[in-house]
Amino acid sequence: MKKIHPPRLFYNRFFWQFILAAFMLGMAFFFIRHEQLELVEIKNRFRELNIFYVLLGGILTFAYVLLQGQMYVESFKALGRSVTLQTSTHLFLRRNLVSIFLPAGGFSSLAFFSNNVESQDVSKSQVYLASTIYGICGIFSVVIVAIPVLFFALLKGQLQQAELLGFAFLIVLSISLLLTFFSLVKKGRIYKLIQKKFPEYGLVLSEFSSHQINIKHFVGTLLVSLVIELVGIAHLYIS
Repeated sequence: MKKIHPPRLFYNRFFWQFILAAFMLGMAFFFIRHEQLELVEIKNRFRELNIFYVLLGGILTFAYVLLQGQMYVESFKALGRSVTLQTSTHLFLRRNLVSIFLPAGGFSSLAFFSNNVESQDVSKSQVYLASTIYGICGIFSVVIVAIPVLFFALLKGQLQQAELLGFAFLIVLSISLLLTFFSLVKKGRIYKLIQKKFPEYGLVLSEFSSHQINIKHFVGTLLVSLVIELVGIAHLYIS
């Protein structure tokens, strides 16, 4: 039987970039049309703003973007690879824009825009691994910051059951991701299970586990992520 091959267009990167761009423009048009009254109200509110806090918020936003870029830098250093802050900041901005329109947000956007990084002598598997470190540290820092906040809310009696359950799920998710990550790197049980059940991924897993993780820079990634959380809190306060 003759095999049916997909059209060459399906393998064209520009084609998918065009589809994604058209989708984004369509979503932007829908948003402006749907939220027209709210946008007019925002315009009126801008006239009442305190310019000092607007400038302070702008400075914090700039710092936030640079910190996100630095978090990527530390993630790649954890693999023994050096990426410039400019390249990593561009990577964050592009992925952050795409994550608005994708399901699962930030995590699903980690597969996009790796060309500039790969041009700096970084393999595709290292890009994926560094992005995984970035994603795990991003979730883990939320848990670390949330613990004292939720404990304080618990003492004040301001915590609902739904919030406790959500936080418990976040802790379980963070620990699961961390254990899975190190199991793959150290060729542990999860690594062996995937090798057994899905042998077609053997080459990818072998390349994934061949990298040595620098714990110092892994912790550095987590510390930068914690600073990002604090900047976010300060930004909310300024707003």
